[in-house]
Amino acid sequence: LNRELNRTRVRVMNKHRYKDPKLYRKLKHYWKLILKNPNELQNYKYNRYKLFESFMTTQGIVDYILENNPSLKHDYEVVHSLRECIQDRDYIEFKETIEAATQLDLSPGLKRVLKTLMTYLPYIQNTCEYPTRTNGPIEGINNKIKVLKRNAYGFKNYYHFRNRIILITKMFGPKQKGIKQQLVA
Repeated sequence: LNRELNRTRVRVMNKHRYKDPKLYRKLKHYWKLILKNPNELQNYKYNRYKLFESFMTTQGIVDYILENNPSLKHDYEVVHSLRECIQDRDYIEFKETIEAATQLDLSPGLKRVLKTLMTYLPYIQNTCEYPTRTNGPIEGINNKIKVLKRNAYGFKNYYHFRNRIILITKMFGPKQKGIKQQLVA
């Protein structure tokens, strides 16, 4: 989503390159603010910013850029509403936002991303419903194996390498003895 929003920004920026060089430079300089989460933008702390004559807030800069570019504004609103739905794990809102966004006049790249997201909706629903189930532990084990391969400079015996992996990843440990309770008659 962010990549497509950035591509839209670049496309809009290049349209303004010779027509409005000041807006072009603002789009080029403040690209990170457009991609930033709107909840993290400051709207109460005024500072002096490059390319602006008066004191501005980061929220004010984004508002200024978006009011001059309606196509960028539509893409910005859709992308950030989808990101907020994913953060809040609100699948129903996510689905409604995608369905509503397909009716809007968006950039072709963002339409392609929305089409892809529509195909993966069941998986996104599972992600929202079961947030604790991830493949993080498996990725961690794979990373440990790669580090071991890099540091070992090649084991001569495959079984030694396999045993080292099992020891490092703690897949095999000593058996724990069960505590026997005495029967009370």
